[in-house]
Amino acid sequence: MFNTTQVSRYLKVDFQIHGRNFKEDNIASGLMEPTVKQKPGLGDMIKPDDNKILRMECGSGVNYFKFILDLKVPRLWRLEEPWLYQLQARLQDTENRVIDTAEQHFGMRSFISDETSAPKGRLYFNNEPIRLRGANTMGHLQQCVITKDWDQLIDDILLAKLCNLNFFRTTQRPVQPEIYEHFDMLGILSQADYPLFGNLRRNQFDESHRQVREMERLLRKHPSVVIISYMNEPFPNGASKPHRNLDFIEQREWYAIADTIVRQSNPDRVIKAVDGDYDPPSPGISDRHCYNLWYGNHGIDFGKLHRGYWQSSKKDWVHGCGEFGVEALDTPKLMKENYPGNWLKAVDNEGNWTPEYVGGNQTYRFHHLWYETPRGGMDSWVKKSHDFQKLSLRHIGEAFRRDNQMVTCAVHLFIDAFPSSWMKTIIDSDRKVKGGFFGLREAFSPVAVSIRLDKFSWYVGESISAEAWVANDTNRCLKNWLLHYSVSNESGKLLSSGSSETIIDSCQALYQGDICYHLSEQLNKREKVKITLTLIDEAGHVVHQCEQDLLVFPKPVISDLQVFHLFPEESKSTSGLLEFMGAKSCHAIDNANVILADADSFLQYEQEGTLSAVKQGARLVLFSLPEGEHDIAGHLVKVLPTGMAERHFVSRDSNHACVSGFKEDDLRFWYNQKLDNISPFYNSCILPEPYIKPILLTGTGNSGFGGTHEWTDALVAGDIAYGNGVIRFCQIAMSEWIAENGSAGLLAKELLSR
Repeated sequence: MFNTTQVSRYLKVDFQIHGRNFKEDNIASGLMEPTVKQKPGLGDMIKPDDNKILRMECGSGVNYFKFILDLKVPRLWRLEEPWLYQLQARLQDTENRVIDTAEQHFGMRSFISDETSAPKGRLYFNNEPIRLRGANTMGHLQQCVITKDWDQLIDDILLAKLCNLNFFRTTQRPVQPEIYEHFDMLGILSQADYPLFGNLRRNQFDESHRQVREMERLLRKHPSVVIISYMNEPFPNGASKPHRNLDFIEQREWYAIADTIVRQSNPDRVIKAVDGDYDPPSPGISDRHCYNLWYGNHGIDFGKLHRGYWQSSKKDWVHGCGEFGVEALDTPKLMKENYPGNWLKAVDNEGNWTPEYVGGNQTYRFHHLWYETPRGGMDSWVKKSHDFQKLSLRHIGEAFRRDNQMVTCAVHLFIDAFPSSWMKTIIDSDRKVKGGFFGLREAFSPVAVSIRLDKFSWYVGESISAEAWVANDTNRCLKNWLLHYSVSNESGKLLSSGSSETIIDSCQALYQGDICYHLSEQLNKREKVKITLTLIDEAGHVVHQCEQDLLVFPKPVISDLQVFHLFPEESKSTSGLLEFMGAKSCHAIDNANVILADADSFLQYEQEGTLSAVKQGARLVLFSLPEGEHDIAGHLVKVLPTGMAERHFVSRDSNHACVSGFKEDDLRFWYNQKLDNISPFYNSCILPEPYIKPILLTGTGNSGFGGTHEWTDALVAGDIAYGNGVIRFCQIAMSEWIAENGSAGLLAKELLSR
C-alpha cells in the first residue's frame, strides 16, 4: 500500500476471488485488517502493549502487508488449461469508505528446481517433471504492445505452441506486463532475464541490486514466469578489465546478494544465475550456449554433440542450452518491399544477386562453412539458407532430446522484430516461417522418434547400423506402442522393414535398439537409401515419424593405373590410399601415370626428376600442403588456415571433371573412425590464383576479427598445368577418411584417376 500523505492511518482490505477465465464467482471473500503481535525485546523494559495483538497502521510511503488465503481445491494453472483467478480488492478506512480499488489475476501452480537429489537441478512443474523447450525473443512481442496489436501478440504466442515450444526466454531484459499477461492467459512458460551482458561495472553494484528487486516484483504475480536469470554470457576476469568490472569471486558474491533480494519478494522463485556461461561455474543449473552449426565448432563440435557429448558442465548437475541457432535469410518479398535499394545491388560473376550488401547478414560469409554458394540469385540464396537451417535445427534439437540431462534449451531466435534485424529467427518479421521452424517443430514433438548414426555415406557390401530412439517429454508412461522401421531405395522400393512393441517411460529419452541392413553388392553406382522410423500408438495412429537419407557408393577401384608412390615411408597423408583402392604400384617414375606424394615430403626433397615426369604427361597428386608460401614448378602457392574453425564441408561446385559424379551435399559430415564420431576433415586452404584450376572450394575467414584474407574465396583442391601433365594438390588427408566414408573414397579415386 502506498500512503501519499504524512498521516498514518488504519486501513482494511475487502476482497473477493472469482474465476478469471472460468465461470465461478465468490470462490473466496473476506475482510483483512492488518494486525501484528508486539513482541518485547530481550532485556528491554516492560511496555503496556507487550504480547498484545495490535492493528497495523499504514504509514507514510510504501507499506508491505502479507495475507495468507487458503483455496481448498484450486484449479491448477497448466499449459493445456491455464486457469486464472481474479482477486478484486477494495481499500477501506475505518468508516468503511472505499479509498481505492484494484484487481489482479493470478494462477495456482508450483515450479521448483530440485537441488537436493542427484543430479541436481531437475525441474518440476506442478510436482511433475518438465523439460523446457523454447525460443529466445528480442523485440517482436514488445512491438505488438507498442502498437497495441493484441491479435498479433496472441498469434505470436500460439505460433510458438504450434512449433511445440513450451517457453519463451525474454532475452536479456524483462518486458511489458501485457506480454506476461498474455503468457498467463494462453498457457506458455517464460524465463525473464535481468539485462546484464558480459560483466557488471563496479560502480553499478548497488543500483543493479535495486533493479533486481523491481524486476522480481514485476514478475512474481505471473504464473507463466517460472525462471529468472541475471547474466548473459559472462566473460572471464571482468572481460579482462577487473579495474572496471567485477571479477569472478565478486560476481558470485553479487549473485548471492541478488538471490536474497529476489527471495525476499518471492521465496519460490527458481533462479538460473547465468545463461551462456563463458566463465563457469556459476550458481544453479549450468547453461552453455552452442552455435556449432553456424560459428564453426562454437561450444562443442557438432560431431561430438551428435554422438551424445555435451560441453564441460558442473558435476552432479543437469544442464541447459539457452541459445542455439543458424541464420536463414528473409523472403524475397520482404527484402524487396523493405530493404534499402543499395542492399540489393550486389551480384556475382554471373550477374546473379547475392546478399553481400544486406546489413547485418552473416550468410554471405558463413555459408562457406556449411553449403555451396547459391547460384541463381535471390530465390536460390533464400532456399539454401532455409534448407540448411531446417537440417541444422533438426539435428541439434534431436541431440538435445536424446540427452536426459538437458532440461532446458531455447533456439535463438523465434520471430524477427524488424526486417534483417537478427536473421537467426525461424520466422521473419512478416510472420513467414523459415525452414528452421519445421525442423525444430519435428525435433520438439512431445513424443518423438529419431534416428542416430555417425556415418552418412557408405560402401556397397557394408552393413548399416542406425540407432533408434524415442524421446517422451510428457508425463505419461506409454505402453503397447509400436515402433516400425523401413529401408527403401531412391525409387521407393522397400528393401527391409520390421516392427517391435515398445514401452516409453515418462519425461525421458530411451534408446530402443539398432536398425540393421546389409547393403547389397549389386549396387554399382551412387544411390540414396532412406531409413524411416515410425511411432504408432495403441489405437494404431501414427504419432511421429522421422527419416534419414544415406548415400551409398561402390568401393573405389583404380587397378588400371600405374602409380609411383614418392617417399611412401615418410607419407602421412597418403598411407594406405593405394592399397585400399587396389592400385598397381610401379617402381620406376618414368612408367607411372600418377605420382602420389605427401606434400610435405615432396617439398623437402629434390623435385627435378618428379617434375620432369609430370612435364612428359604424368599427374602429380600432392596431399596436405603445409601452411605458408610454396614455389611449385615456378608457381607461387599460398596455404592458409581455414580461419574461424576446421571444416565439416567442402564445395564441389567447380565444374571440374574430378567432381562431376558428386551432388551438392555429398561432401559434408564425414565419420572419423579414430574418434568414433563425425569430425572436421580439413583445416587449411589455398588462395586462388589465375594459374590454379579449382576442384574443391571453400572460403577463409576470421569471424569478423579482421586480417589480410578476411572472408575470401579459397580452394581446398586444385590443378596447375605443367607441360603435358598436371600438378594436383588437395588439403584433405584422404587416406584418413576413405575407409569409412563412401563419398571420400570416390573423391580419392577421382583425384588420382581423372
